[in-house]
Amino acid sequence: QLLAVVADPLPVEIGCRQGPAPADAQSLARSIRSDPDLEATEPVAVSVGGIEALRIDVVAATGASVCEEGPAPQVVTPNDHDWYGVFLGQGKRMRLYLLDLPEGLSPRTLAIAISAPEPDFEHVMEAAKPIVDSIEFHAR
Repeated sequence: QLLAVVADPLPVEIGCRQGPAPADAQSLARSIRSDPDLEATEPVAVSVGGIEALRIDVVAATGASVCEEGPAPQVVTPNDHDWYGVFLGQGKRMRLYLLDLPEGLSPRTLAIAISAPEPDFEHVMEAAKPIVDSIEFHAR
């Protein structure tokens, strides 16, 4: 299981390169859904910490290419180079929450990724729900 929060996430382009910064959560969702290495559901409007968000579920496509940094397709990458980002192996499913944060908050966009093996996915999502529900945002 994995729970990761990525500030100002970037989409991943062919060759595992960072894509251009998305304008907003909707643009990031479109990029993820158009990635041939991933299969993603239609975005669903939800609320995280009182902020409107998009929720999508993602799996690795059959025959997906893998990145050198990880043995799986990369879903999003951070805007810095401190770590490689979020990967999704075959047989796992990921739930992504994509948020546009209000003015006065930095970062501007946030991705919350929760992944688990397919047979355990629903159980892990139930266990992660109180964590996601407890998230709060405060301007400095």
